[in-house]
Amino acid sequence: PPDCAPPAGQEWQLDSDCDGLGDACEACQDIGGPDVDLDGVLDDCDNCPDDANPDQANLDGDAEGDACDDDDDNDGWPDQGDNCRTVPNPDQDPACCDPNEPDADDDGVADVCDNCLLYNPDQRDCQSNGVGDMCDVAYGTSPDCQPNGVPDECDLADPTARDCNTNLIPDECDVAGGTSSDCNTNGVPDECEGLGDFDGDGDVDRQDFILFRDCLRDGGPGIPPSPRCEGADLDGDGDVDIDDCEMFRCTWTGPGQLPRCVAIGGHGRPAGGLRSGSVIQLAVTDPEGGVIDGSTNGIPGAVMFEADLDGDGNIDDGVHIATYVTGTYTIEVRAEPGADPADAYTLIFSVDAEDAVLAEDVTVPQETVEYAGEVNGTGDIDFDGDVDLDDYTIWEVCLAGPGVPGIGGCQHGDLDGDTDIDLQDFAAFQEAFSDNRP
Repeated sequence: PPDCAPPAGQEWQLDSDCDGLGDACEACQDIGGPDVDLDGVLDDCDNCPDDANPDQANLDGDAEGDACDDDDDNDGWPDQGDNCRTVPNPDQDPACCDPNEPDADDDGVADVCDNCLLYNPDQRDCQSNGVGDMCDVAYGTSPDCQPNGVPDECDLADPTARDCNTNLIPDECDVAGGTSSDCNTNGVPDECEGLGDFDGDGDVDRQDFILFRDCLRDGGPGIPPSPRCEGADLDGDGDVDIDDCEMFRCTWTGPGQLPRCVAIGGHGRPAGGLRSGSVIQLAVTDPEGGVIDGSTNGIPGAVMFEADLDGDGNIDDGVHIATYVTGTYTIEVRAEPGADPADAYTLIFSVDAEDAVLAEDVTVPQETVEYAGEVNGTGDIDFDGDVDLDDYTIWEVCLAGPGVPGIGGCQHGDLDGDTDIDLQDFAAFQEAFSDNRP
């Protein structure tokens, strides 16, 4: 097939089917509408709606096609008096369009007048710096993050351009290049929406976490948030749950360590098919002794609920926790009253969206069964939101060596989760301390 690819930097002129009508205009054609000049191009797409120009030729790339543009090369000289009608030459130097003059890039503009010795017949120079946009972009003088062949600063001059954080980078480039996070994937940098910044101080930090934690405790899957907690529904699905906790981690700016998102799911499989309720009951004890079960909630930032977590039509038991508490979480499983002894369950313990299967398709227990789930430490042993020398002072006291269980109160110093506090934990602490320095 013929090669109709546009010149480098002019991707907007792509004509995939080589019919002379650019893809952008063909997309417009699909919408429908009038065609006053009967040139086959609908008025809404036509760069000369009153003058037939099926090829839509537009030498200078402005809003008007050549058929209705009084100055095709946009050099300030009307076509009728321009001595180089198709070559920009504001000083009217005839050498600019002299075919006997050298033209290294073969763009129709003689080198003596060419503002860029790369193919750029339109000689566009949106910044008026004397250098064609093509060279500004190609040689890195001006960034072009889209890329569309136009320096970003000129794109941002367009009233429809978006730069919500006024950093002179188009929003889509902020997101694509990682300058700004876009955790809800709506194309708007999170800092412009205040996503996760519940107290409005410009940071997503521990103070915001406390507010989010309280909203999670009052929420859970399928439960609409109260008016004060509507902002905590970060993914916009109508509830506050572990998915919002993960998104809160995504929006985190600090200072300090990220909070942890712990999800415990008891997935039931009734022996007789679908059942209106769960086949098991859960009780969870955190490393500090806080308990959440069917009647008690002594864990800040925890919520217990029943919902169909895996979409199989059966009701499951679940616990979601937003926390800084690390160590061993004890999960007790007991049969729901009236459960069939042949009913089965799977128990999944998830930390920051990383799943661990603690039990898989086992029959409901006749007596309470205990499982352990580990949340490895972050290094913030004093829970003040950072990892610093205060944490090291505590960790140093807890150092006991390989295979020696930590003394009471030292479980948060076990950063690798192997039940002892040794030099492996020190290596993890060093990494956390380094990552947390300003």
